[in-house]
Amino acid sequence: MRWWSRGIIALGATGFLLATVVLNPNPLGFSQNIIGARQGHIFVAPAIAQRVSSRRVLAQQVHDRLPDLPRENYYTHEETGEADIGNTLAHRLIQYHHGVKFRPLVSRFDWKLTLADYMGENEWIDAERYPARWLESNPYQADVAIIRGLNRQQREILIQTLIDVLSSE
Repeated sequence: MRWWSRGIIALGATGFLLATVVLNPNPLGFSQNIIGARQGHIFVAPAIAQRVSSRRVLAQQVHDRLPDLPRENYYTHEETGEADIGNTLAHRLIQYHHGVKFRPLVSRFDWKLTLADYMGENEWIDAERYPARWLESNPYQADVAIIRGLNRQQREILIQTLIDVLSSE
């Protein structure tokens, strides 16, 4: 076989593989319930999907169980001009943890990572991506100050409460 015919065969095989992947985004035939995309990566989804009811309801349950946790819900909604009382510290914690960082809701380790973000010990929190949509001012700095003001025992109680509330869903 001549060298140029090997090149043509290799080129044809490469083209076939590319066409297979481009035309069929799931070439291995996995169910879409098993394979998903997250930030450009393929991951295997958990066997039992995490259902997320209204995050505001869950945040309310966290605040009910931890009455000493500041609600920080006096920020003004930019459309209504009134205080958005459902947008609490716990709500923003859940939004940041799950909605911004895409971390699982019931993983103790991942909640520790989230609080480490707030403590400035893990990943840097981008104030522009902080869940403060529709608020006239961004509560990012105040929220960080509150979390940094918690002692270790209070942070552990907060994590356990979040896991308890979110796993009861």
